[in-house]
Amino acid sequence: MKALTIRIAALSILVLIFIIFIFPAFTIFHNSGAGMLDSKFFYTPDQAFETLKKLGSTGRSSYYFVAGIVDMIYLLIYGRLFYLLIGALAVKNIRLRRLAWVPSILDSLENLITLTMLGMYPGFNRIIAATGGVINGLKWLAAASVVLIIIALFIRTLINRVSGKKQAKQNP
Repeated sequence: MKALTIRIAALSILVLIFIIFIFPAFTIFHNSGAGMLDSKFFYTPDQAFETLKKLGSTGRSSYYFVAGIVDMIYLLIYGRLFYLLIGALAVKNIRLRRLAWVPSILDSLENLITLTMLGMYPGFNRIIAATGGVINGLKWLAAASVVLIIIALFIRTLINRVSGKKQAKQNP
């Protein structure tokens, strides 16, 4: 159990490092006013095209790196963190543990679509962009669902521990 706690803590720290330091370090998104498509919620094809246009040539090159490498590493880290947290809280429920990977899978599909749009630019396919926007929204919904499941499992664990201690005191 101690090794699991250390892994969860290490992955949590890595997630925070990505959120606080690594993603904000790519100032091209802030300087251009475009933002990352990943951070939007159900973006439209028009929003996707406008983002690619605002980024400019240098920004689109940076976005290749972010979507193709940085975010791919990040999704593996947070996916593993979700998996370990659910495993720690619901050890025997393999279905819930598998569910932990859904946001990461959707995020990787979204990244592939973003890379496709970047490679096509200045050409643009509205169907590809719309698909990316839908997958983006589903990713955020899946991530929120997994976080809510983790919170519910944590509360259940706390309740079980408290009620178990009460029963132990009543039955010496």
